[in-house]
Amino acid sequence: MKQWNRRLALVVLALVLALSSIAPAMADTEKSDLYIEGSDGVTLTVWCTISSGAAKAYTTLAEHPFFIWLKEKTGVNVEFYHPSYEQMDQQLNLMIASGDFYDILNGAWYPGGPQAGVDEGCFVDLNQYLDYLPDYLRYATDTTLETEDWLWTDALKEIYQPTAQEPFLDHGCLTSKGELWCVTQVWRTEYLPDAGALIRKDWLDELNLEVPTTIAELEEVLAAFKTLGDDVIPMELPAKGYDEVTGNIAGAFGFRPAYYFARTLDGQVDVSNLVKPEFKDYLHKVNEWYEAGYIDPDFMNRDDAAAEALLLSDRLGIWLASWTESDYYNNLYDGEDENFELVAMPNLVMEEGQQLHYKQYYNSSPSNYLSLTTSCKNPEIACQWMNTFFKQESLERQLFGEEGVTYTKGEDGAYVYTDEFYADMENLRDTYLFGGLAGVDSVLTMYLRSDPSAYTQPAARVVDQLVWAGDCGTEFGMPYVVFADDDWGTMDSLMAEVHTYADPMVLRFINGSADIDAEWDNYVATVNALGLEEAQGLWQMSLDNMG
Repeated sequence: MKQWNRRLALVVLALVLALSSIAPAMADTEKSDLYIEGSDGVTLTVWCTISSGAAKAYTTLAEHPFFIWLKEKTGVNVEFYHPSYEQMDQQLNLMIASGDFYDILNGAWYPGGPQAGVDEGCFVDLNQYLDYLPDYLRYATDTTLETEDWLWTDALKEIYQPTAQEPFLDHGCLTSKGELWCVTQVWRTEYLPDAGALIRKDWLDELNLEVPTTIAELEEVLAAFKTLGDDVIPMELPAKGYDEVTGNIAGAFGFRPAYYFARTLDGQVDVSNLVKPEFKDYLHKVNEWYEAGYIDPDFMNRDDAAAEALLLSDRLGIWLASWTESDYYNNLYDGEDENFELVAMPNLVMEEGQQLHYKQYYNSSPSNYLSLTTSCKNPEIACQWMNTFFKQESLERQLFGEEGVTYTKGEDGAYVYTDEFYADMENLRDTYLFGGLAGVDSVLTMYLRSDPSAYTQPAARVVDQLVWAGDCGTEFGMPYVVFADDDWGTMDSLMAEVHTYADPMVLRFINGSADIDAEWDNYVATVNALGLEEAQGLWQMSLDNMG
């Protein structure tokens, strides 16, 4: 009997040992595809702001459903530290002084720029950890939309015809020495212009006119609008006299109406529009319109709210650089004109067939970026954690939330936001969706969130955006440029001096209190003497250093 008991005990022991050896294997098979090996016991510290919407629901992002889910999937514990936007620079300076940093910094702008951040021992050059960032590299370097095939169904591609955003890893996230200083949020699809000119379509119909596409047609429309009443203002100009945002009119004259600098077609830094002959031609034309009464005589003193009031009181025909689509004002209008209708006006050309080289657009550049610091004791784990923001399973949660709560999957594979999401979008977007650190964002999700009908037809905003985009290139746009040391501050100070003199002169040229031809040469000489040429040189040097 004792021998039988002994044999039974040995069998049981063998069974226990066998089961104990199988258990880890079973646990391993149950691990998520996002699980990071070696993460057990690892805690990362992440320094980042928290949005006002999320702050209403959570004291820390660790309580956010996305990060609870991410911790379960990856096995990595994360402690968040949330400075206010106002405290960021001060806290970063304290960290620099002590040499002690959180493991990962979000949106930290290092004094002197990213190169100084690496040279002075704060940022880690991520080139040595590229093997741990494969999904990030795939999204950040893709020149097609293959990385988003899971998101864009064939039906949605027909509606929105997506265009891939230019890759930027080679110039946006590298220092002048080629160090990879951050992992950044990636915009994979080109962001269409969200500002442009709005025009009263019902007035055009009344006058038997079409939406203008050339400067000559605009001039005809302005003259016709002037006949509609003594209190009618045919067109509102921006406060500076030229549109620094969209280039609706300026592009026809062949310059980019930017605050700083543009590129020439061969990629060099162009002189500022303030001294270009094309800008002089523009000022001559706008002065003609001003003298004819086509321009608001008080344009330099009207802000957006005042221009909006003119528009909604049936006094304004064309408004340049509205940041809101026509549909918004068509719904907002409650005046007496039952035919009230606003539509987008395209960027004008001087004559049919002219190729425009500037439209309002967004450069690919670091945004919502994460920088690994030299204080991090587990850089491999940290890089893999950052890389999970670019995996499809993670992106689904970031962009759409929780299946069955904020979205469902359609028969064609489309991600469809639920009726409950649309009914409480402002709340659910902050409490379920997340896009505040890194990852991928797409214009598609913006369109789909705007209106349930956006799944079957272009969202209202897109109709205007496509008009404002037109057939315009972006060759005059300046790419993302990192300035060394204090060069940005020096350039910015020089340009502030330039504009202190130039801006009032531009207004005087437009209203006729200064003669353009008589004073132009002196104006140009003064602008250059105040530092325009020096500022241009600093920008050119910085652009050259980007390689």
